[in-house]
Parts: sequence; structure tokens; C-alpha cells
Amino acid sequence: MTDLNENSANFEKTATAVQSTLVKFWGQQSYQGFQARLLSGVTASAATCIGRGLKYNLVSKITWALLLMSLRNLPRIEKGSPLVFAPTATNVRAVQRVLELLQDGVAEFDPCIGSASIWSRLSAFKLRGFQHDLRALDPFVRIQCVTGHAAVSYFWNAFLKCPPSSVVVANDHSPISVALMYVSKEMGVPLVYVQHAPVNDNYPELIADLSILFDQHSLDIYSAIGGSCRDVAILSPFDPVGRPVAVQHSLECWGILLSRVPDIAGVSTVIRDLKTRFSSVRIVIRPHPAVGQVPDGIMIDQKVTVHSGPMNEFARLVDVVVAPGSGAIAELLHEGTPVIYRSDLDGVGFDPHGLVRDGIVLDGTNIALSDIPQRLCDFYDEDWHARLSQKLDAQDIKSQERVVRDKLHALLDVLP
Repeated sequence: MTDLNENSANFEKTATAVQSTLVKFWGQQSYQGFQARLLSGVTASAATCIGRGLKYNLVSKITWALLLMSLRNLPRIEKGSPLVFAPTATNVRAVQRVLELLQDGVAEFDPCIGSASIWSRLSAFKLRGFQHDLRALDPFVRIQCVTGHAAVSYFWNAFLKCPPSSVVVANDHSPISVALMYVSKEMGVPLVYVQHAPVNDNYPELIADLSILFDQHSLDIYSAIGGSCRDVAILSPFDPVGRPVAVQHSLECWGILLSRVPDIAGVSTVIRDLKTRFSSVRIVIRPHPAVGQVPDGIMIDQKVTVHSGPMNEFARLVDVVVAPGSGAIAELLHEGTPVIYRSDLDGVGFDPHGLVRDGIVLDGTNIALSDIPQRLCDFYDEDWHARLSQKLDAQDIKSQERVVRDKLHALLDVLP
């Protein structure tokens, strides 16, 4: 464990690296002007003030901390124990599967989310040394940077007082996760990153001591991005053979996946067209898990309901799903649910994960609704199932599990 003072150059270097990572990821064109549903215009105003370098006293610290609520997921840290940070249900599932491979199992691991004391969270907002000029950034990006810097301050002080034995993280782009990873690296704490969803070439570089990825495709993407990951292991999240997709003769219930940055007009158009074309249609909308609710502007009525539960439950409710460029597409297909990709449901660009390019999902952006049933039958055939198995399924899951288990034991010998 490195004995470093918070005012040292190493702290500033770590905070700067965190800000650079957050600006690069959240500053992408697709996020410009985006105000997350958990954040308000007041929050953006606070970030604007911070970006202008305004000085603030204890009262304003408390006010901004309560307004931002951006450190609500900070975990408590216990000296000598592993710190597992998995802030969403998807993250928890990814980490659970990996940690259960250890010899004695970690079935009852505690992700410790949101368990830091109120005072610890407020203290993190002292933002000592925060001199970066954020005025040129979108307010949402400013919020990410302020949150990231506060998280660096929190983890830095916490690690000096009670360093964890190791850190396991299942998210590589949220402010708290990025801060935790960079502080762990600077402090010499063994760091494991667990992939929880498909990635593309806009994701941050790998910096962990061990990164556990879905497949060779993900590894190729991260290799092109760059980084200094010491070791990599592959562990597919899918069964050796996915279920054949079952296309129903009558598509009575349609699901719609929302991205984190949905195109309200595009989603509303799909809903309107479905109601016009199919008089008895039922529509189930699934919000993005990081947002948790349907944005204003998307009408909910007798024919349109909302489901925020597990993906497998959502899959059982619907006959077909209309989706943007989401990593959840692969999960739905493995549940046997046909999926139609639409590029007009968000603003992240066409086919961000390459699933249309690789023949994994049907591109229905320009297909008339009346033609969808037949096109689904033609697309999701035996040849498609072979493509899915080759691209996304594990060919030897037991071998992958053995490799991951050995690498975890070698790196984290303090874990149970």
C-alpha cells in the first residue's frame, strides 16, 4: 500500500486521469445535451457553478451534496477485506457468477453499495485541488467530472486509513467506478474488472490487473482501444448453446427496449405505428436499468405498460422486441425471443455493437410492420442459430471457468 498524502502529485495525477476518462466517454456526441432522469436542471446549475471555479463553504457543500446525490452508491470499506463494487442488478449478476468460481464460493458476498456514511460522502465534496476548467463541457459531463473527483477524494482517504485486500468492479465508465479503479491502481491494490455488457470502441481502456471479458470479440475491441491491463480471461455469460428463437404466428404483444438516451420521437413513432397497424396490440416498455423509468413524452395507456423486472421475465411477456443498439439484444436472443433492431430509437449511431453487421439481429429500421412476421421467420432460421453460436456462445465453458478460477486465485489469494 502506497503511503501518499492527498495533496501529493500522485493524487492530482489520479484525479486528472479520472477526469480525462470521464470526459472522453460521457463527452461523446450521443450524450450531448443529455440530462439523466435522476438529475435535475438544478443539478446541472450546480455543476456549472463548480465548473466556473466558484468557491463554496460548508453550507454550499451540504446543499450540493444533497442536490447531486451522485455519491449515493459509495461503498463502505473494511480493512483487509475485498471490496466488491457492483452498483446495478446487472453488475451484481456479472460479479456473482465470477466470484462463485472461487473454491469456497462467495455466494453471500455483499456489494456494499450505498453504505458509506453521510459524513464520508459530504467530506468527499471538499474537492481539494479541483482546479480543472469545465466551462466548455456539457453540464451533464461536468456532473460526471465533479462526481468522479469527489469519489477519488473519498477512496484516496479511505484506502490510506483502511485499505481493502482487493477490489472487484463490474462497471468501467460510471464516475465512482472509474475513480475506484484508478485509485486502486495508484495505491497498489489488486484490481479485477468484470465485463457486464457488450462493449464498443468508445469504452475506456482496460487498466485492471485482471479483466474478465465476455469473448474474443470484446478482447479485440479493448485491444484496439489500448490500455495497460496486465492479464485477461474470457468467460462467456451465455450457455454453450442458446435457445432457438421462436417466432409466433401472431405477434400480439410487442416489447420495446429503451436505451439510456432514448429518442423520444422515435419511440413514440413506433408505438403509434404499432397501434395503427395492429388494433389489438399490447406493448410492454422496458426502461434502461440505469434510469429506471420511462421518460416524459412517451405516453403510457391501456395498451402500453411498463416492466422494469429481470430480462428473462420481460422476455416471457412478449412475442417480439423492438430494440436500439443495446447489449440486452444478445440476452433476449438467448432467451429465445425474436428481436428487431431499430436505429431510430436512440442517438448513439447505427449498430454500435456490430450485431446487425454480424447477422445476429434483424435490422427492421426500414421494414414495414406488415412484413415483420415473415421477415422474422426468414431471418431467425438454422443458419442464424449457427451464427449466434459461433459469435456469442461459449464453445467450452468449463475450460473458461477453470482458467478464470486459476487467475483469480493467483491474483486474489486473500479472497475466500
